[in-house]
Amino acid sequence: MASDPTQATDIDPHTAALNAREAWHRRRAERLPEASRFDAQTWLGEALEGACIGLALNDQALLARCMGEACALAVGGAFAHRVEVTELLLIEGPDGDLRAPVAPILASQWQQVVAIALACGEEGVLSDLALLAAHPVLEPAANGGERYRAALAETLLGAVYELPGLEALMDGLAELAATPAEHDTVATLRALLAPPGAPVPLKAEGFDALALAALARERRHATRVDGVLVPLPACRFPTVCLDAPPRAVRHPREAEWFFQVRALPGAVTDLGDERPGHARVLLGATDGRWRLRGEFVDAGSPGGVALPPALDPGELLILSDQLASQVAEQPPAQPAERERQRALLADAVGAVEVILVLCDPTTGRVPEAAFTTLDGRAERDREPGRFEAERLAAVAGVYRRILDDLGGGSGAPATAGFDAPEAAGPRAQAQAAIDVLREQLAPLLRSLSADRAGTVALALRPHEGDFAKVFPGLPPDAVAQAYRDVWEAEPVPPRPHSDQAELICDLAPAGMLTHDNELSARFPGGYRRIAPLLDPHRVWVRWKFVRPGEQAGMAYDGLVWVDDHWAWFPKPYRVLASLHPGN
Repeated sequence: MASDPTQATDIDPHTAALNAREAWHRRRAERLPEASRFDAQTWLGEALEGACIGLALNDQALLARCMGEACALAVGGAFAHRVEVTELLLIEGPDGDLRAPVAPILASQWQQVVAIALACGEEGVLSDLALLAAHPVLEPAANGGERYRAALAETLLGAVYELPGLEALMDGLAELAATPAEHDTVATLRALLAPPGAPVPLKAEGFDALALAALARERRHATRVDGVLVPLPACRFPTVCLDAPPRAVRHPREAEWFFQVRALPGAVTDLGDERPGHARVLLGATDGRWRLRGEFVDAGSPGGVALPPALDPGELLILSDQLASQVAEQPPAQPAERERQRALLADAVGAVEVILVLCDPTTGRVPEAAFTTLDGRAERDREPGRFEAERLAAVAGVYRRILDDLGGGSGAPATAGFDAPEAAGPRAQAQAAIDVLREQLAPLLRSLSADRAGTVALALRPHEGDFAKVFPGLPPDAVAQAYRDVWEAEPVPPRPHSDQAELICDLAPAGMLTHDNELSARFPGGYRRIAPLLDPHRVWVRWKFVRPGEQAGMAYDGLVWVDDHWAWFPKPYRVLASLHPGN
């Protein structure tokens, strides 16, 4: 955290704050002529120090200026790391324009900006900070205090947006708390996250107290304040302008995909460019706090050959999966929603086509050197087979058939050199269909994991006619009664732990569960025994929620696609065994 310059032992606090304000203005005036000598981390520290002085003196003008500058510098600096910008331009500030080299943000600085944004009710800043929090933009915490501040920032954002794993965040914060003030903050946060009850005590000291007071109001808690909470003015934002380095693109939409994958919010404007194969794009916050200019060059043009790609293959596949997961299993009736889903799926196809262009024709897969980002390499390592040309072609083929079902024209390939989906073998086409289903299932499985009342689980209970379709040859009435007993015993399935946020999902046709193969190996062993009793063409699903980096977690199975809906038959190998004890 920025040190509080108003604290002194030999003079009264008000005089100390007045002296600190005078020194701050003097130092600021001396630095501005040579602003580029100081990096963005230094300027952020200056802004936070000025905000502390303004808070101590209730100087509303200094508060508005320094809080706005701190928020703009923190968000702009984090964006700069997202797009590999090395210079940050702060414009339209009260002191004129200044340039500052980008530098990692200290965890204590980040946390104080989170507290300021929460205390001021700056929704735009808070949403940007929450979006950027998962990206490694912070300087590695060198001591326990910095680690505590990083954890406090994450917990505050988690509390505001009720992010997954909030309980685990609170536990981690409590472990890092070392001073009495830190333990007090943890206790206050725990009280605010509980249902409203007795008034929560607050000590009116600094932006942390103001942030906790704002959180208390949002969660309808009464507070008992020790001291006076200074009212805060609206932030007066300068505009941070970033110029991203040029990048090569292989698809007309890749510039917008770049901003989407980098999780940068805002409105995109095509600035145009007279040079063939060049495009200049502007991304801007709707409230004018920051602007990002990017230049994108056709990879096939002379100027694009030597440029790094806008997105690597792993990022493109992540994007394609995210887009396809938003498309419903059945075409929507409303024309506007149908067109929106067509646009999503067209982009999903386009992203896969770009990956196909990158495949090595001799090996039939994307070369390792093409994966240039951490996210991209992690996606490749998760399942390398998804980057084989044959499987990619099959996935694109499945998406095109869905595009045709949505109407409005053909889903024909748009990228030269793309192999037709029919060229993919049966194994690749089957695996592609599973890939598509997996992404479409993800929203449903996440809704089920958060289902406290059991309404999602209730909607997944099998219809009366489903038992004969899924278990042919078995008496459907007996199977139906057995599952009624299961649902009555446990109407609401157990929910995963709050920190088990990563979803792992596997699918297989029942016919593949009869013998050892790469699909059946991921299912519980009991499925092998009952596979001959199942319709071999029905696709079964097992899934689990795990902590990031782990494989064990809260596991589920038994979801089946039945003609036009999903039906849930949990642990069928146990239920069928109950019908024939000892068999």
